[in-house]
Amino acid sequence: MQNSTLSAAADNTDAARQTKHLWWRIGALLMLVITLVLILISFLNYSNYRKNYLELNATRYMIMGKDLRQTIEGGLNIGIAPAANTHLLPTMQDLMQRQSGTRYIAIVDEFGVVAVQGNMPAQPAAEWKKRLKQTANDGIWQGGGADTFQIGVPFSNNFNIKIGAVVIGYDRLEIRAATRDMLRKLALSLLQTLLPCALFIFGGAYLLTRKLTRDLAQVSETLKRSLDEPVQAHVTADLLGADVAEHINTFTKLSYHAARELKQLELDAATGTQGGKP
Repeated sequence: MQNSTLSAAADNTDAARQTKHLWWRIGALLMLVITLVLILISFLNYSNYRKNYLELNATRYMIMGKDLRQTIEGGLNIGIAPAANTHLLPTMQDLMQRQSGTRYIAIVDEFGVVAVQGNMPAQPAAEWKKRLKQTANDGIWQGGGADTFQIGVPFSNNFNIKIGAVVIGYDRLEIRAATRDMLRKLALSLLQTLLPCALFIFGGAYLLTRKLTRDLAQVSETLKRSLDEPVQAHVTADLLGADVAEHINTFTKLSYHAARELKQLELDAATGTQGGKP
């Protein structure tokens, strides 16, 4: 009986100690949820920004390619081939100067490169023929290498037969740097948001649970005394509310009487053993 009493008292002491850190546990749980939500929102914002930024750049260079296609097809309508079109090279040079991220602009056909501005990597004529065949007259192709995005815009002759394409390469590394810069800004914004959130949440949890923690500690101490002292413990109505206090007192009363009866049974058993009873 004495061992069980000591064990129960130790459990109550541990429970009282744990209630002191209730605000910390509630705050940590809330911060975990909020942090995960903010990380998810930041990731979605970054993904949307990266997608939109890539699409914006692709659209910009696609418009460039269509402008050049219009110049080429305008010359073809009057019998001027791209290689002989005197307006083509100045237009390509002007576009290269206006768009800082442009690596190269080239005019290709199934036999190879007709005209080029910038540093375009060499590719066999069969590769251009293959891409032209796989791309619709009004379509585009997209590709590139480790440091370059590439977009191709086919052009057709008067018989609506594809005979070549405008190929534009633009800087992948510049776009990557812009998206990484946005990622850093989002991460910094996340940290700047989490700091005041942490102060607000932990401070609010402490203020909201301060009275509850104090009440739980007093109830725990009262229950502990009920095991250590030969009197019935009583919890007042101002602790945890009248209904909760009533339930605790009912439980304490039953436990008190049960403990007294068990103790009496132990004493009777001990007395009977000493008197020689079986």
